[in-house]
Amino acid sequence: MYLSNLRVGLFDPNNQLTLLSAQASFEREFVNKLQSAGIDTRNTTLHFAADTRCYCQTVAKPHIDSVKQLATEQGFINNQLTVTSDSALISYIPSTPAVAVFNQQGLLVYLGPYATGLFCAPQQGIVENYISSEQAYLGATIISDAKGCYCHS
Repeated sequence: MYLSNLRVGLFDPNNQLTLLSAQASFEREFVNKLQSAGIDTRNTTLHFAADTRCYCQTVAKPHIDSVKQLATEQGFINNQLTVTSDSALISYIPSTPAVAVFNQQGLLVYLGPYATGLFCAPQQGIVENYISSEQAYLGATIISDAKGCYCHS
């Protein structure tokens, strides 16, 4: 338990995602970067992982698997991206594990951590509410102010 407590931190410790998401062009630029990398965002759940060994990725694996299953059940395509230190996405993904959800038109619905708390467990999940094929689009929800088990990108 002591070692686990050392891993609890802020999802966006340097406020880089907070500052970027305040710009009116944020969503469009984020989607454009993904599309430039060959990713079709339509009806997609995009799972971000670190390129290095991340204790929190291991801890969150059961929750990540349950989110992938929910996305599949709702008709979403699951894609995985590894975030590297030289990636064009590094400023958009301050920590991993992280997830982005896009609707049928390819618009960003959710970006942030899977959950909060020490174990990022399904009971502390955030993203599940945004994975629905029938949800009306009300704009993107970007969670940068969260505390849990995250590895910084």
